Amino acid sequence: MAAAVSPLTQFFKYLATGCTKRLRLPPAFCRNLSEKKPKTALIKSCLGYWDVKVGRSGDGKLAFEEGWEEFVKRNGLNEEDIVVFEHKGDMVFNAVAYDSGGCEKKYPPDSGKGLLKTTKWLTSAKLFKIKMAKTHGTIPARFARENGLHSISKLILNDPRGRLWPVSLGRWGSRVKAVDHRLAINTKGWYKFYASNSLKEGEVCLFKLKRMSRSISTAFMDVEITPRRSESAVGFEVF
Repeated sequence: MAAAVSPLTQFFKYLATGCTKRLRLPPAFCRNLSEKKPKTALIKSCLGYWDVKVGRSGDGKLAFEEGWEEFVKRNGLNEEDIVVFEHKGDMVFNAVAYDSGGCEKKYPPDSGKGLLKTTKWLTSAKLFKIKMAKTHGTIPARFARENGLHSISKLILNDPRGRLWPVSLGRWGSRVKAVDHRLAINTKGWYKFYASNSLKEGEVCLFKLKRMSRSISTAFMDVEITPRRSESAVGFEVF
């Protein structure tokens, strides 16, 4: 019996002439995408996050379009540079840039400040804690309501090692008003986050809502794994 072929999750692109305006994605990567008709993508570099629209050419191939040129400009990319992409799922990508000599590009400290015009950066982090479960997580109803999360369908979790985990959102509480629902972080993507961070049932994590993008219906949260002795820390409620 033939072994199953793993989905293609990494690829690199050489920025030839014209690629700084529009970037076509590799055909092999496009064929293996579970998202058959993606309209937007999220690209993360060491400088921040960018919303990019995904277009389709006449032959059906996908390409980064509106927003890609801004990513190129802000990350100081030039023709003949190379960008290595890692697809995290749900059209979320990590990107690392290399110059024409093959060396990873370096940036001055704070060079990423003020980016992402399409994303709302919160002036101060909004926090909540929850106890971990293998199958799902829940966002408290009050926190979701006060921060407008009921209009969001996806979360990007940034774990303590800087890895990105796209997870989908659902709703619990069918007998109450929609704005009073707890939001469920569903099994799609959640278990990978849970297992890769070696979490255990009942362990407590601190979630920090850092930014939101209405254009792609996505919120971004940093996650910290807290020591058990801090579960009753003043100012936070554990759910």
